[in-house]
Amino acid sequence: MRFLYATFICAFFLLNSNKANAVIEARPYVGGSFTKYKTDYTENNGISYKGLIPSSYTGYGFFFGLEMSEFFNLEFGYDLASAGSLDSHGAYGLDSVGSRLTTMRYDAIVKLPLNSFTKVLLIGGLIQGVNSTSIQGNEVDGRFKQGGYSTGYEYGFGLMRDYDDIIFTKFEYRKQVISYGGIANGAQVYSFGIGFKLA
Repeated sequence: MRFLYATFICAFFLLNSNKANAVIEARPYVGGSFTKYKTDYTENNGISYKGLIPSSYTGYGFFFGLEMSEFFNLEFGYDLASAGSLDSHGAYGLDSVGSRLTTMRYDAIVKLPLNSFTKVLLIGGLIQGVNSTSIQGNEVDGRFKQGGYSTGYEYGFGLMRDYDDIIFTKFEYRKQVISYGGIANGAQVYSFGIGFKLA
């Protein structure tokens, strides 16, 4: 949580410092990414979801952002990741469980230049997520939750590389704190994205 606060504080001072020196119009950008989620499930209402629901997800995402200055971006992201079915061996009346994650992200990103084309990213923001499961089994325990919606927050870091004035790539690691309706502590997310600056 302290990392999240530090990111927003850095963003505030960098943005205001930029305003004091020059007026720069926000430049939009768009892109897509490949993502991998590692979800930390927990216990809820007597049911342990760790090992019951697949914890490793792969998928894709899209992002849209505004480059507010040389040092600061605002970004919205949408991720959709799925996991194959996991054999539940009859636990809680379940034969197998498959799962899908849908996440929306609202991030502030501080960019710290290493050189003219590489930047370190500090990421902090709010998230909304849905964990949806598909199940097979007879007489499934009524306490089992097939899905959950929650809001939370995330923080992380990354590397961004500009190839010219339009094309860039970025690798990000984000730690998400979200319960998905009370069945998880959060997730670790790895993503690789390709983006294009507009206008």
